[in-house]
Amino acid sequence: MDASAILATLTSHRRPVLIPHRHPDGDAIGSALGLYHYLKEAGAAPVVVSPTDIPRTLAWLPGVSEIIVYTDTPDAAARAVQQADLIVFIDFGEIKRLDELGELIGAHAAPRMLIDHHPHPKVTTQWQWWDPSAPATAYLIARLLWEAPAGLTPTVAECLLTGIVTDTGRFNYSTSAALFEVVGKLIEKGADLEKIIERVFYRFREAQLRFWGEALSRKMTLFRDYHTALMVVSRAELEAQGLQEEDLEGLVNFPLQMEDVFISVLIRETAREVKLSFRSRGPYPVNRFAGEYFGGGGHFHAAGARSFQPLAEVVAFFEASLPRFWQSLSENTP
Repeated sequence: MDASAILATLTSHRRPVLIPHRHPDGDAIGSALGLYHYLKEAGAAPVVVSPTDIPRTLAWLPGVSEIIVYTDTPDAAARAVQQADLIVFIDFGEIKRLDELGELIGAHAAPRMLIDHHPHPKVTTQWQWWDPSAPATAYLIARLLWEAPAGLTPTVAECLLTGIVTDTGRFNYSTSAALFEVVGKLIEKGADLEKIIERVFYRFREAQLRFWGEALSRKMTLFRDYHTALMVVSRAELEAQGLQEEDLEGLVNFPLQMEDVFISVLIRETAREVKLSFRSRGPYPVNRFAGEYFGGGGHFHAAGARSFQPLAEVVAFFEASLPRFWQSLSENTP
């Protein structure tokens, strides 16, 4: 469908429920809130329902206080879903990324729409605004609202630019002319790029920054033959410093600043699972690494996975898998 048809579908529903993925990042929340504010201006009564809580670094975004968090208020989330006349999946393509909220949605018959830029979506929807070549889901929504310039209010623009800035790593992962055309449009409409960067990226707490220093100096293992860095963080280590999982957001990117490191992986233990974050630069598809060995997925240079095995077993499997993965890419070895 083209943009005008998608936009017409969205605005023809009175009570759409907008759903980002669990542990939402800047793109998921920025996209959901940008669309939320647009639909409110259009006369609808949208609701954003998040499977899990919103990161501290995004709590300043306009509309965050209106988000229903399933893990905090499951009854309110259930009411919102039951009353929905449209369910919009934002920035994810697999229902498993909703945890228990996915079961609730599965029991509801409202029509569905997907707005996403991740490859290989697996959700069944009646409508899709999907492009895996897009640098961010917020970029796709900005392009969608291109058809309705009045919808790009300063609030909408600020939310969408936050999504773009975070998912492109402050424009490190994507530098196309089309991207900067959208960025320029959002700034023109009132988004403050300097404020967004300051509020998202310059909000470290002392304990968080000291822990990052320890992780880089003492917890980082270099697999020099495979140009790969690995960091492993246990739940006990985080709790001992009074830190939360969100305090590790972005840590995995730092080893890529070394000239001989092309793949960086962070393995971290949570209360329910072990999470793996993969990043790369150059011709190294970490979405293949995450997918083929850990059942995960994502983008060429940024991917993730999770495991329910003990932390030590996940680390051991990673170390055994790395040579095999690298061998499959031998023609690209620097």
